[in-house]
Amino acid sequence: MFADPPQIIDVGPDRVMTAPLYSQATFSCTAEGNPLPTYQWLQKLPTAEGTVLIRGSDSRLHISNVTYDYKGEYVCKATNVIAGVERLVQSEAISVQVVGAPQVLRQSGGREVVVARGQDALLRLVVCADPRPRRAAWEWGSLQLEAGADLGRYKAEELAQDAREDCYEARLHVREVDPADSRNYYLAVENERGTDRHAVHLAVRGK
Repeated sequence: MFADPPQIIDVGPDRVMTAPLYSQATFSCTAEGNPLPTYQWLQKLPTAEGTVLIRGSDSRLHISNVTYDYKGEYVCKATNVIAGVERLVQSEAISVQVVGAPQVLRQSGGREVVVARGQDALLRLVVCADPRPRRAAWEWGSLQLEAGADLGRYKAEELAQDAREDCYEARLHVREVDPADSRNYYLAVENERGTDRHAVHLAVRGK
């Protein structure tokens, strides 16, 4: 009985794929070998560190709800073991672009920032969007502060490029916080495909 290392016959559907935000996407990989190979789908994130995630362990990878977290390059890895030695092969990369309305990443800045009275506070949230946001503003109470503007003790920085492609960090500085500053601060973001809004809570400790 002959043993053959794995070979990838086909991977798809295309080398470049554009997926709308919150849509579905499916990839397929066909490999042969003896023994029959096992599969893994790997995602290389578009970051400076080149982080790799395992996204699946079947010949098909189905994403039921595409978000900006799925942007990056995907490869299919096929593996078998011959005479106790692992043999593997990887496919050519499939590049996935995600387009749509802004999405404020819910865990990017933590749900709450706790600061002692009289100290300065920094509130941060990360938003991903393609196309780039055309407007970003912080909102609290009856106030609204556009990115790049300041108002008294409050300063909203311009959106800064995050480590991930098509993602940006929004920052709101609050100087010399007072217990009255304890509240939710909402980041509202807009591009031509839609809007998103999410809050981070500032808690001021001390009387």
